Amino acid sequence: MITLKKYTEIFNEVKKCINDTLIHIKTVSHENYALFLKNSENKHEDYQKIVYPNLIYDGIIDCKDESRLTFLSEFLRIFYSFPYHQTSVNDDEFRIHIELMIYTHIWESKPFLKKLYRLTRLDNSEPYCWDVVIPDMKKKDFINKEVTKILEDNNNPIATLIKKGFDSSLRNAFAHSEYSLDTSDKYIKFWKNKKLHKISFNHWSKRFAYSGLLSYLLIKISDEHRKALE
Repeated sequence: MITLKKYTEIFNEVKKCINDTLIHIKTVSHENYALFLKNSENKHEDYQKIVYPNLIYDGIIDCKDESRLTFLSEFLRIFYSFPYHQTSVNDDEFRIHIELMIYTHIWESKPFLKKLYRLTRLDNSEPYCWDVVIPDMKKKDFINKEVTKILEDNNNPIATLIKKGFDSSLRNAFAHSEYSLDTSDKYIKFWKNKKLHKISFNHWSKRFAYSGLLSYLLIKISDEHRKALE
């Protein structure tokens, strides 16, 4: 279960961190800021014969991830809009199963991880990275070393957001169907994980909120900044 108060706190925390980071990037380099907002991409693998493979706006990225993001947005609207007088989202077995699926998709999404990686590098005052390679395996190492660690070294609070959301044990347990829900004691139990045996539904709700809102708001707020440039 998560309360309206807690969800609102998480929403505002994530929103502020993303906005502050984008403003910092804009201050350091307006050019890199614009490239980031326009999803600029190197297409050398797809267009090997093109002399200038860098695309200032790559609509292909949006198309590839559009259906997942639309689903995420609609899911958050349906279950986390907190209609009048509703002060919490109560535990529901069906919804938690769907949340675990969404959670896995978020932390496996290459477009999302690319955007997070680029944000991290620009926050570190590095040049815009046109060609980002996301590994098919061991995304845990990529997220921890190539994103979270660098953000943490720069005292960027997005590192804390990631730590509050991302846990490879949760992702792997769902991906391999090695979990079960205990609705009596309100726990998610893991069958084969030596480090993590179970987490409470309350703990899960917070991890899902941080992950879902980071993925959703990174796109939404970036799009708002992009429109402000036009």
